[in-house]
Amino acid sequence: MGKIKVAFLISSLGTGGAERQLVHTINCLDSSKYEIALFVLQRKGSLQNQLKVPVHLTFLGVKSYYNPFAVQKVIAAIHEFQPDLLHSVMYASNLLARFYKMKNSSCRVLNHVHGMGSWIRKRHIVLDRLLLRYVDKILVVSEQSKQLRLARERYPISKVALVYNCIPVSDYLVATLRSTPSKIILGTASRLVPLKQIEMGIYLVEFLLLHGREVVFHIAGEGPELGYLKQLVFDLKLTDQVVFLGHQEDMPVFYKSIDCFVLFSRTEDMPLSIVEAFASGLPVIAPAIGGIPELLSETKSYCYDVTVPRSALFEAMEHFIFELDWAAAHTLNAHKAVAFFDISRHQQHIVSIYQQLYDSRS
Repeated sequence: MGKIKVAFLISSLGTGGAERQLVHTINCLDSSKYEIALFVLQRKGSLQNQLKVPVHLTFLGVKSYYNPFAVQKVIAAIHEFQPDLLHSVMYASNLLARFYKMKNSSCRVLNHVHGMGSWIRKRHIVLDRLLLRYVDKILVVSEQSKQLRLARERYPISKVALVYNCIPVSDYLVATLRSTPSKIILGTASRLVPLKQIEMGIYLVEFLLLHGREVVFHIAGEGPELGYLKQLVFDLKLTDQVVFLGHQEDMPVFYKSIDCFVLFSRTEDMPLSIVEAFASGLPVIAPAIGGIPELLSETKSYCYDVTVPRSALFEAMEHFIFELDWAAAHTLNAHKAVAFFDISRHQQHIVSIYQQLYDSRS
C-alpha cells in the first residue's frame, strides 16, 4: 500500500494558536506513511519555517472567500494533489473543504473547529447545516466547545471528536524548580487585537505598583493594537515596567523568561498558550470562559470571574501572585501538560481518526 495522501487547508500561517497547532499536527505525522500537502488561502504567514517534515506547500493568494473564481481556484489546487483525506482548520477553510468533497466524494473531510464562534449568526449556521453532509468528522478542542456545537450547530454526535490542543512538551520543560522571584515578571503572548484585552494587564501592573509590588509585564506578539497599547503605557508612566517584545520565534525561551502567564481575552476556547505555559511550569491567570476552566482544573492557577469589578479582581490576583507556592505550581502545572497535552497523545488520536476515515473509503 502506498502512502496516505493528506491535505491540510487553512487561512494563513500566522502565529495564532490554531495555526501553531496545525504545524504541531503536521510535524507529528510519519512521512514514511503520509504524503502531506498544505494549502494556505492567503499569502501570509511566518510558521512555514517550523515545518519539520516534507510538505507540498502552496500559498493560494485568496483575497475574497465570496469570489466564486477564488473558490474554484482552491478546489482545483486541492484536486490536483488528489488527497485521500482533507483536514481543514477554521470556518472559511472548513466550508471550502466541504465544497471540495462535492467534487471528490471519495475524499474524507475533517473540519477542525477552534474558538467558540461568538461571531456566528443565523446565516452562518444555515450554510453550515446545508453543507453538513459533506464533512465526515468534526474535531473540537474542548468539552465546552463540543457541547456548544452539539446544541447550537446541532452536529451529530457521531461526527464530533474531542482532540485537545497539544505541544511537544519536552521543548518547554524547565528542569530547575521555580522559586519565589524577587521581582514578578508577568507575561502574555497573543495577537494584539481588541478581544485579547491586553490593556487589562497594563492596568494590573499599575495597580500592583501602587500597592508597592515589584512587577514588570512582558508582551509577546504583534497586531493593530500596538500603537494604542504603547500610548497607554506612556500615559500611565509605565515605560520601565511594560516591555513590548514583538513577534517571538522561540516560544519556549519566552516562557522561561517570565514568572506568571496572564490572559485577559473576551473569548477563548482552549488556548494553546496556556498549555505552553503549563509545560514551562508557570502559574496562569485567565478568565473563566470557553474551555479555560476545564484546562485550569487541578492546577495552581487563578481562573477569574469576568463579572467581578476590576478593583476586586486585581486584589484577588495580587493575593494569588504573592501568596503562591511557586515550586508547587511548577510541579503540578508541568505534570498536567505532560499527562494530557503532550504531542504523543495528539499523534495517537489523530492517526487513529485518519486511519478510520481512510479505511471507510473502501
